[in-house]
Amino acid sequence: LTKLVASTGELVGLAFGAIRMLNQTIPLPGDANVLNQTAAQLRTMLPQQTQEYLMTIVQRMAQANHVPDITRFLQGIEITSHRAGLTIVQDLDVAMGVIKSEPMLPNGLGAKQKTDALFRFATSEKYFELRKAFSVRIEDN
Repeated sequence: LTKLVASTGELVGLAFGAIRMLNQTIPLPGDANVLNQTAAQLRTMLPQQTQEYLMTIVQRMAQANHVPDITRFLQGIEITSHRAGLTIVQDLDVAMGVIKSEPMLPNGLGAKQKTDALFRFATSEKYFELRKAFSVRIEDN
């Protein structure tokens, strides 16, 4: 995502601008003028087919009175990528080291929160079930 947008704030602005482009009545956080400008720009850039697809999603959100929490969504992506990394490398120390060395995202989780979440996953039943599914076992030395 960092290759597509400069910041999480920009991603949030694009997402809310897309919502505003398709529905003027959903209450959204942020500067209304900026959202309207973003919506106008997106309207000229997005193909009609994409706008129609987004419309079905925005209609569902409006019916459910839901405003997406994009920051929380991005944090979930971070946590999921850490879990996938641990599952691949099978080394908690290595996975923790990667987390500690990665840059902090604005509004992202801190290194302590990320390592705590990964440790909880590494000691969870879900992780052991995943290891079993991949035929990874802990060997006795």
